[in-house]
Amino acid sequence: MSPTAGTRTLLARVDWSTMDEGSRAAWLAGSRAPAPDADATLIVEDVRRRGEAAVRELTARFDGAQIDSLYVPDAELDAAAHAVPTTIREALEEAAVAIRRYHAAQRDRLRDERPVVTVPGVATWRRWSAIERAGCYVPGGRASYPSSVLMLCIPARLAGVTEIVVATPPRPDATVAPAVLLAAQLVGVRKVLRVGGAQAIAALAYGTASVPRVDRIFGAGNAWVTAAKRSVQRDTAIDLPAGPSECVVIADAGADPELVAADLLAQAEHGPDSLAILVTTERSMRDAVERLLRPLAERLATGERALTTLAGWGSSVLVATLDDAIEVADAVAPEHLSLQCEAADELSRRVRHAGAIFIGPWSAIAGGDYATGTNHVLPTGGAARTYGAVSVESFGRWIEVQRVDERGVPRIARVATVLAAAEGLPAHGLSLQLRAGRVATDAAHGDDAMLLLREGGKVAPYPAEPSSELLGESLGVPAETIARYDMNTLGGGPLPGAADALRDYDAARVVEYGDMAYRRLRAVLAEGLGVAPQRIVPGAGADELIRLVTTATIGPGDAVLIPTPTFGMFAVQAAVAGGRVLEVPRRDPGERQPVGELRRAAEAGAARLVWLCSPNNPTGDRYSLDEIAALASDLPAVVAVDEVYLEFAEADAGVAPDTTSAVRLQGWIPNLVVLRSLAKAYGLAGARVGYAVVPAGLAAAFDALRLPLSVAGPSEEIALAAITDRETACRRQRAMVAERRRLSEVLERLSYRTLPSVTNFVTFRPPDAAGLAARLAASGVILREYQTGPMAGWLRASVRDRAGTDRLIDTLEAVA
Repeated sequence: MSPTAGTRTLLARVDWSTMDEGSRAAWLAGSRAPAPDADATLIVEDVRRRGEAAVRELTARFDGAQIDSLYVPDAELDAAAHAVPTTIREALEEAAVAIRRYHAAQRDRLRDERPVVTVPGVATWRRWSAIERAGCYVPGGRASYPSSVLMLCIPARLAGVTEIVVATPPRPDATVAPAVLLAAQLVGVRKVLRVGGAQAIAALAYGTASVPRVDRIFGAGNAWVTAAKRSVQRDTAIDLPAGPSECVVIADAGADPELVAADLLAQAEHGPDSLAILVTTERSMRDAVERLLRPLAERLATGERALTTLAGWGSSVLVATLDDAIEVADAVAPEHLSLQCEAADELSRRVRHAGAIFIGPWSAIAGGDYATGTNHVLPTGGAARTYGAVSVESFGRWIEVQRVDERGVPRIARVATVLAAAEGLPAHGLSLQLRAGRVATDAAHGDDAMLLLREGGKVAPYPAEPSSELLGESLGVPAETIARYDMNTLGGGPLPGAADALRDYDAARVVEYGDMAYRRLRAVLAEGLGVAPQRIVPGAGADELIRLVTTATIGPGDAVLIPTPTFGMFAVQAAVAGGRVLEVPRRDPGERQPVGELRRAAEAGAARLVWLCSPNNPTGDRYSLDEIAALASDLPAVVAVDEVYLEFAEADAGVAPDTTSAVRLQGWIPNLVVLRSLAKAYGLAGARVGYAVVPAGLAAAFDALRLPLSVAGPSEEIALAAITDRETACRRQRAMVAERRRLSEVLERLSYRTLPSVTNFVTFRPPDAAGLAARLAASGVILREYQTGPMAGWLRASVRDRAGTDRLIDTLEAVA
């Protein structure tokens, strides 16, 4: 039912399809409130000329506050933490986490300095450099805006700004709202100017006796602040044009009119000049929203103010199609654009001009003001056609770099000399000709092929263990007499089923490809774990799967959190992908990092991938399922749990296979990936068969990324035979656990510090690790020796069969 005839609607009604180009242009020109007539030139010049005296006088005149020092005193700043209600503090802290995570992803992209060979012998790249000082203006007056402190200062910190100065208007008693001061403390800012308006902008732009001149000014304010930013722009950079808040909501027949009305009111309550436009394909939606505005406003303390704003600068635009709705939105170029309509994701990709886009009915515009992590300092007044939101990139710039060698000089000299002559700049050409003339004709060509690799020279190779043959040569003993306790492989020879499968394998099959889908292997593994086969991702051992998980999750600059010490391949593959490793070291090798500490580090560093080796190599301990759940649940990162030693841990605990696997958590933790291997507990290190178990929601993506033939046909047959003989494998696993316990007792009897282990290896610290390792090696017994890093001075020994453990113990006791 339409509003009663003759009743004036709150929202001015516009029918886009009946308007010609001229009428549309006229409506657009009159849709926004005219800019207030504010000229801050005299204020700016007064501050520029008289400095702090002018600032104090202007603050007394406009804000009614008498200030001696321009800065908030330290005592007031520190007291803010106790003056703010706990609920507000917790909300600010939670908002800061989301803002930091979103903006850290931008910062991470700035780290990638990729050289480009434009001409042989010419390498070019660009380097990010943050500005030195940033001035951040936070509005005040009728209300305080601590969220603006977070939105400005967090990206500034992430960008690498050296010095941040916050300016905000004081209250009449010369104090600043405690919530604003608390927000400043949360982001590590101690310099808070209790100065607002045009005088604050002038002080930041030109400096005073106590205020440093900043390199760029950020933040929105009233008409006088905006006018002052325009006035100083010739001398000091600013972020973007900012004026009254504005939104456009596109709604179709499926939209909820109450949510649409609420979003329009939310923007209208900002102030009398705020813009709020509904664009809809449905007359019924226009009428429904109109009917709901007043009842909703009656529930708000700011309701009457918002209705007055809507009556002045609100519109409802009727369009024929959603394509026309996007045309209207692009013409308005609003600060906020909400898409509460069908195919909102696809439509969002077609929008060209908007400060921020909110997709779907659940994406309230106000969420972006506070909690989603995106920045709420956005272009207004149509400036979204050329400006974007304040971001990490706003706090710095790129510096172009180039390096030319002898091979490149003659090549670029020819081009530059011709063009310089054509432009009447002969000295340009001469500067290159002189260099080209000094290049020897037989000069060696530089090798810049490494620059063609994305991470050329940046990745340290994973240390390869020497073969028994090489060890035999270096030790002067036959290779067959060497016992390897450094590889964590299973002793006692192959499982009977695996040996039979290798013996019976039809050699004629080696000329054909195997099953690219691994249907049998996936089915058998899935049955044992009680999951769908499509959730199993086979690979050539855990190493290939670590690379798959890493490259599927991160790109250049993205953060990977790795608790250390742990398996070194995690960091190697992070480097291959161009990632940034965030290490969380143990306080002591025998003390696991609390999962709360890991989670906080992941959130603070905006990690996209978190590795957890459980049981851990090289320490031998593990995390419980409750701990893993506490780490992974609702963490906005992929948590990958490497369980290649889990079978030994379950044998150690005397529980049924797979009952303590993190796979059991995947039903309700959709960001959890689990890695398993048949190399350790099934004795198939040479066959190279591993697998990942992924949640159902990630199965298709990982299946698309995996290599189709990484597990060879013979390896697949051996794996199938081994895992179908689980009872034999379990008996051997229990035997290995018994041998590990026996070895641990001997090591403790020798007074070596020994780390508690639930795996098939023991890590221990003798008084002279290097000497003991050398004496053991001379007897043909090889242990893993850690010479550098957090495990320096420790040795690791894997158990094999009983005879192997006897030899290790006898040799240890003989040379200790």
